[in-house]
Amino acid sequence: MKASGQDERASKRILHRFLIIFFVVGVILVGSLVLLYQSDRDSQLAELKNQERYALEFQAMGIEKDLGSVANDIFFIAQQNELLDMLDNHDNNSRDELENELLIFSKTKKIFDQIRFINSDGTECIRINFNNGAPQISAHKNLQNKGQRYYFKDSIALNPGEIYVSQLDLNLENENIERPFKPMLRIATPVEDSQGNKRGVIILNYMAQRLLDRIVNTGGTPRDRKVLLNSEGYWLLSPDKKDEWGFMFESNQENTFAKRYPEVWRMMLATEQGQELTPNGLFTFTTIYPQKLLGHSDAAKVIHTTHDNQKTVFWILLSHVPQVVMNEHAAQLKNKIFMFGALLLTILAFGAWKLSSSTVKRDIYQAQLFSMAMHDNLTGIPNRTMFFDRLHTGLELSNRYKRKLGLLYIDLDGFKKVNDSLGHEAGDELLVEAAKRIGQCVRKSDTVARLGGDEFAAVLQEITGDDGALKVGAKMVQALCAPFKLTAGEVTIGASIGAAVYPLHATTAEDLVKRADQAMYKAKTSGKNTCISA
Repeated sequence: MKASGQDERASKRILHRFLIIFFVVGVILVGSLVLLYQSDRDSQLAELKNQERYALEFQAMGIEKDLGSVANDIFFIAQQNELLDMLDNHDNNSRDELENELLIFSKTKKIFDQIRFINSDGTECIRINFNNGAPQISAHKNLQNKGQRYYFKDSIALNPGEIYVSQLDLNLENENIERPFKPMLRIATPVEDSQGNKRGVIILNYMAQRLLDRIVNTGGTPRDRKVLLNSEGYWLLSPDKKDEWGFMFESNQENTFAKRYPEVWRMMLATEQGQELTPNGLFTFTTIYPQKLLGHSDAAKVIHTTHDNQKTVFWILLSHVPQVVMNEHAAQLKNKIFMFGALLLTILAFGAWKLSSSTVKRDIYQAQLFSMAMHDNLTGIPNRTMFFDRLHTGLELSNRYKRKLGLLYIDLDGFKKVNDSLGHEAGDELLVEAAKRIGQCVRKSDTVARLGGDEFAAVLQEITGDDGALKVGAKMVQALCAPFKLTAGEVTIGASIGAAVYPLHATTAEDLVKRADQAMYKAKTSGKNTCISA
């Protein structure tokens, strides 16, 4: 009986201990699974948000490139000698010469559906039709009066040197929407004769499908939906083609993003850029003012073609990851975790591995974010942010140890010509190679950064003599003047470099950059391909 009682107590203690261990392990297991699920979900969401933000930035940069090129084109045409001759002389020879120049321009650029000169009465004097890749000069008998069209009225009211940009809409032929659809953006600027009399406007009909395709093909993830909206909330670009261009069709004018997602639309009108997680999914957006990208600091006000009242022209570039897509991913994660929860030891091992993995992923992701924030995405060298950080640090050390520090401000000569003639891919390849050559001219302790466009800078730590920076700059000029072998062919450029030395020329980062920048402009105006000291 005694032995039996001891066995019974032992069994109870075993059972009690088992229950305690089972409870503790169970709590740890359940807690680990919950934490794991939340960690993965938050990590995935944070990663998705950053991917969408960076993708949108790249898309906006692409739009800025395209419209900046168009602005250069219209000013190029407005300043043509043939145009001024025609305005002053009123003869057919000048007109014929201008038509031929514009025909060649249309064949070369291949991005303008029409290039027109419309006189101050609204009558087309010259029209070049792209004609699906076979540009033609429109016969004079086919020229029309556009005096009542909104884009003529708005553009003729501007001063020479100002740019008008229309809303982005579909091209009309004989008052009917052209099919297949041809998205069009009309860019115009007034022109005047040698006496200062306004004589008409140059109008470029930019084929905007190129711009829309760039948005679709740039950045993002397979899960997002890329969208471009106009200032009234109509789709200019949508994953569902039936939603696009609703304002052009009477039967579809009630179909707007603003009515489908009213809360998101109000938020987008209240701030120029942002990100919002809603029951309908993740929305990431930024506002684009075409007039600013075309070279004006203030967004121009133009006549809106639907309501005939003045409104600011802007677009909203948007990516949308639907909630159903996010839910599917979360459900998959949850099922996977709880499936392994059936086996205690397996789940514990899996949980430990997954937590470690999540931590490492988070650290790596944060390191990647830091790298992306501090380095130029194209060349891989430091960007403007890291450049100023290194410059401030270098100045502090130079001041502490009584050293001299050099700063070079580098601007590539001839880059735009290569970019325009061979394309943006060749331009990007040239920037990468130029960054390599500049980096080969300095020491490992120095910093080479890309400040933007075709501008670079170099921080030279602990230079010897006041001319130390000039010597390095001369070496860079020599390196950059050598031919570049690109995929599209061999090209030759140059460089204008300004040099400044601490403490000889300035004692603060801002003043040192300013002095080097001024010296660079001296180098550019004195013949280029040289390095000049401040």
